[in-house]
Amino acid sequence: MRKSTYVKEHLYVLLFGILLSALQVFFMIASGVNVDTIVFFMVSLWLFILAFLVIEYRRKQNFYHNVQQQLERLDQKSLLHEVLEVPSFEEGQIFYQTLEVVNKDYNDRLAQYAKREADYKEYVEMWIHEIKSPLTAAKLMNTNHPSLISKELAIEMDRMDDYIEQALYYAKSSDPQQDYVLKDMNLSDSVNAAVRRLKQRFIAKHIKLTIQDCDCKITMDSKWLEFILHQILDNALKYTNDYGKIEIYAKKHEEHIEVSIRDHGIGIDPKDLPRIYNRGFTGENGRLEKKATGMGLYLCKALCDKLYIQLQVDSQLGKGTSVTLSIPNTRFYKQLVS
Repeated sequence: MRKSTYVKEHLYVLLFGILLSALQVFFMIASGVNVDTIVFFMVSLWLFILAFLVIEYRRKQNFYHNVQQQLERLDQKSLLHEVLEVPSFEEGQIFYQTLEVVNKDYNDRLAQYAKREADYKEYVEMWIHEIKSPLTAAKLMNTNHPSLISKELAIEMDRMDDYIEQALYYAKSSDPQQDYVLKDMNLSDSVNAAVRRLKQRFIAKHIKLTIQDCDCKITMDSKWLEFILHQILDNALKYTNDYGKIEIYAKKHEEHIEVSIRDHGIGIDPKDLPRIYNRGFTGENGRLEKKATGMGLYLCKALCDKLYIQLQVDSQLGKGTSVTLSIPNTRFYKQLVS
């Protein structure tokens, strides 16, 4: 609270004091009171008025200064009411009570939205698990009753399965800690699992795949890592021409292991690179590839951040793209959970 503002707000007190003083002086002179007594009375009156204003200013200034300090310090501004003490003056008490009511209303609404989100997430996860049953049955029928379009149907059903899984991981991405389990594993297991899921598309496009030095021990959740690798490989396949080449290789470092997936496809336009992790962003290549959703790299980035994996994408237009995952060593994860 600024002094000038306070003075303006209490200008009526000063004007009333001046008017009262003038009337008192007039009546005292008319009553024959001597000048010394009048001066003493006026000085005492104004000392009382000024002392009252100063004390009132200090009380309010201390309270509002504390409000500003707490507001700047808090990351969650809605907790302001919790850290303030009830002030001793009426204006402050009204302000405090208003904050209390607003805070309660905010928390009630937040709880409602959280419940709606939890209910919707539960419904999506249930729907995804339910829809997998008829899809699995369709795959079995396609395998047991081969036809001229069986291979094409198998590829499209695999793609449908991928999109369903993508929706499931998107629903879980806000809080993956509830679902992942860190354990010692071999990197090659997740790499091979991701490749197997895409084998029909590798075969259909006659893509040459090279896997090198992936026999590494790591600490990770195999399911989440497999999903990330699958999304990156899926992108590589989309943007690599028939009879192209994709390479997967790993490098061991003291603090981490790098696993890279490199394709020799159409690459990414440099102006699109800063936005490739944005949800729903497809870029120029995505507009050419009609089946692009713009969700793959967004989910990969979100999950990598949760798993403390660094994700880096390097690309040259017309020459290909390299995606590198830097996975912390086992010691890092053991310190994290200990």
